[in-house]
Amino acid sequence: MRKNKKLILIILSIYSANLFGCKWCKKWKNNESKKQEEANKEDKNNFYKDYLAKFYPKALIINDYFSEMCPTAIDLSLKDLLKILSNEEWFYYQNKPKGFKAGEFWEITLNQCEKIKVFLNSAIVNDKNQIILQKSNFVFDENPNNDITGEKLLFFFKKNGFTTYQYFYAEYADRLTKLINEGLRNFDLIKAQIHHSNLCSILEHLRDFPLYNTYEEVIKKQKELISILKSKLGIATYNNANGKTYEF
Repeated sequence: MRKNKKLILIILSIYSANLFGCKWCKKWKNNESKKQEEANKEDKNNFYKDYLAKFYPKALIINDYFSEMCPTAIDLSLKDLLKILSNEEWFYYQNKPKGFKAGEFWEITLNQCEKIKVFLNSAIVNDKNQIILQKSNFVFDENPNNDITGEKLLFFFKKNGFTTYQYFYAEYADRLTKLINEGLRNFDLIKAQIHHSNLCSILEHLRDFPLYNTYEEVIKKQKELISILKSKLGIATYNNANGKTYEF
């Protein structure tokens, strides 16, 4: 039986950062002497066994865990999370699949994906030790202009051939697409526009994804349908000389 993570565990996760490297990767490195197949199997289960299987996941806490991981550990942990979001979403909220109605949690899960996306977009990898540099959720950084340098986590992923983040953004894009279509069917222009804007903002992270062209076409088609819906609702638009769109 799993339970909700308590606030004290959030606080502990902030102040328990390992100063000598990524403790999650050390777990995976301990498997290097085993057969690769066995090592890979255990690699996929560490974050799952230590957190996902014990508690109902929360994006805030997942981000705190990510903040004490190196890029390799985040990539492996995202795989664990994606297995749940893609195939067993019920496990995110309850212990058994019986009675679970995905539609009732769709926007909640979308919000969880959004918070994780914000972390992935903003995280910086330390040049010296590959530990993530991220502001605490509770402690204000009084020295934002410190001397520590690094590169964007997503750039690090792309440069070093990590691809799990692309599948995460694809999962997020699929969920956004569902809500955009729902907004269009229900003549809910605001809902359709907000989610369409979010979908457009993550398209760049799918540029190397096998289905990039498909997502690009979907976005184009949805934009056309949003324009049609505006016309049906009597909303006019025009562009000024600077290309900015106004509605009235």
